[in-house]
Amino acid sequence: MKTFYTNAKIFRNGRFEPGLIAVEGGRIAAAGEPRPGDRVVDLGGRHLVPGLVDVHAVSYTHLT
Repeated sequence: MKTFYTNAKIFRNGRFEPGLIAVEGGRIAAAGEPRPGDRVVDLGGRHLVPGLVDVHAVSYTHLT
């Protein structure tokens, strides 16, 4: 079973484009159209950046 994230603004080719993306087994899968039994999540026009991992850290040592 795939999960399809629809109605998204997906970052690709250096800009945001409307579309959908499918995830299967925790990985981005080839898109296509959802089939019966697939989960569909409407993102309501939210931005989606596939593969983005936020690895920054914040240190508040000056506050102690």
